Amino acid sequence: YFFDICNGQGRIEDEEGTVCADQDAAVREAEASARDLVKQDVDGARPLSGCYIAVRDEHGDVKVRWPLSAALRKLH
Repeated sequence: YFFDICNGQGRIEDEEGTVCADQDAAVREAEASARDLVKQDVDGARPLSGCYIAVRDEHGDVKVRWPLSAALRKLH
């Protein structure tokens, strides 16, 4: 699976990917990555609205979009 970071202006594509047992494991990885990104933004300077992690399979099909705002809610 590939975990791209997306916002309203563009996308940073994951070119290496991560091996996950199945789509559920990929979703858990996306959630953990979103939490890490939110934690890095300690001053809250970057708006998270509209930002998400797109989980792509090996064919390039987006399977899940995990919003960073969901990770922020889980941290509070």
